[in-house]
Amino acid sequence: MPRRPRNSLDMMDDIVEKAVEIAFDKGAEFFERSRERQVAQIPAAARAQVYICAACRKGAPLEQIEMVNPHNTFGMCKGCFAFVWKAGEEKVKYLAKKAQEAQRARGPVPAPEPQARPPWVILGIDKDASLEDIKKAWRALAAKYHPDMVPPGAPDGEKEAARAKFEEVTRARDVMVKLRQPATAV
Repeated sequence: MPRRPRNSLDMMDDIVEKAVEIAFDKGAEFFERSRERQVAQIPAAARAQVYICAACRKGAPLEQIEMVNPHNTFGMCKGCFAFVWKAGEEKVKYLAKKAQEAQRARGPVPAPEPQARPPWVILGIDKDASLEDIKKAWRALAAKYHPDMVPPGAPDGEKEAARAKFEEVTRARDVMVKLRQPATAV
């Protein structure tokens, strides 16, 4: 049977699963290094003591304690630590799966809005155009795109498109004119 093509959400599932796996592997490495530093801080005489697991409350020698507090005789035994670690990993995977299911239910993410064009591009003039050139370009485009220039029998969408284009051209003119105005003293 041929494999079905994978969609982006299936690939995202794999990426999330791998990311959780990597995060927990890195976390395990961190705890191992942390334990080595903590054990090094414990005085030699205290290393022979019995440590109490903060989870199950059983006593254990230092070799059977995974997380250890160098300032007292509390820690977490390897069994409890493994259980808590696995439970945490499963919880993160569960939450990631629920988030992915919610994303699937919402549907695809919409495409981002296109970036606005610079006002001089909208007006079809040079970036350093004079105030007179700006007004001249705006008049020509306003005459072309003014909503009143759309014939009476034209579809509604055409009139709305003309209105939107007219507003865009007018905003571009306003920005360009404002940049050309001398600063007023306050």
